[in-house]
Amino acid sequence: MADVEADASDTSSLIEQAISSVLADLDGVSELKREQHEALKAFLTGKDVLALLPTGFGKSLIYQLVPLVCKKLAGSSLFRGVESPIVIIVSPLVALMEDQVKEASKFGVSAAQLGKNDKEILDGKVELVFGISPESWIRNKKWRDMLASPRCRDNIVGIVVDEARTTYKWV
Repeated sequence: MADVEADASDTSSLIEQAISSVLADLDGVSELKREQHEALKAFLTGKDVLALLPTGFGKSLIYQLVPLVCKKLAGSSLFRGVESPIVIIVSPLVALMEDQVKEASKFGVSAAQLGKNDKEILDGKVELVFGISPESWIRNKKWRDMLASPRCRDNIVGIVVDEARTTYKWV
């Protein structure tokens, strides 16, 4: 039992150090709000996260930082084998996706939307991949094959559903 607690403490410490290092390297973000920090840590440890936070709070920053923190943790047991971290984002609003792609680039995170930068996505050069619905991933053979590829399977670190409140029906 003591080994499990020590491992959890070591993991938490590694994540804290990686987050601090990423924030120190970023322009414009010196610290996270408590809720952002807790959600990011939970996400990085593989927990399911539901972030019900107000408009303008910075929910997107949580997943935008994931690739950067994963790179800092590349040598750790948490992300061993992850060469190029990928976060899949399901977002039902095209305008929001376009804004998030621009915002991510400010942090040095590569981002693209299905149907716009397909070659870069398929070549594994994109860390945040936005799609409009689960169907846009599953019904299209190109994206289904990409998700099933070893390169993608080995590097996906999480799936995010952004703005779920706007999605009234997924078939």
